[in-house]
Amino acid sequence: MPKFIADKMLGRLAKWLRFMGFDVIEAKREGDEDLHVLALQEERVILTRDRILAQAIASDCSLLIPHESLDDQIRFVVHALEISAESVSEQILTRCSSCNTLLVARHLSEVEERVPDYPRRHKSRFWECSTCHRVFWEGTHYDRIQKVIRGLL
Repeated sequence: MPKFIADKMLGRLAKWLRFMGFDVIEAKREGDEDLHVLALQEERVILTRDRILAQAIASDCSLLIPHESLDDQIRFVVHALEISAESVSEQILTRCSSCNTLLVARHLSEVEERVPDYPRRHKSRFWECSTCHRVFWEGTHYDRIQKVIRGLL
């Protein structure tokens, strides 16, 4: 699966690509050359709405996102990079949407002090981000996110 650097104008796209399981870091506003070097070093594709940046960087390292709508942006990335629905379906919701870290399965006893009462009583599967320590479970947001992603693919 490809890895990405999203420029600051594409924060929502970065979050939804993480929901889909992609490794996406958000660019700090460094110079364009620094972004290019980072993309080459880490084998990442720069996602940008900045035409000047996209033209300055090799086309195999950047993808100019011409759409404003989040749904259209996601469809554009999936189509442009020929990402299959099958490759994404196994990766949905495996990364922290905030900090990009892969989630780790946890037993309730390991995270129960950070889980609200209802999911603690009614859910059996939990995941934790080992970086920011957020805890996730299969709530209504889980089903909604999966439905939206499958609809876009």
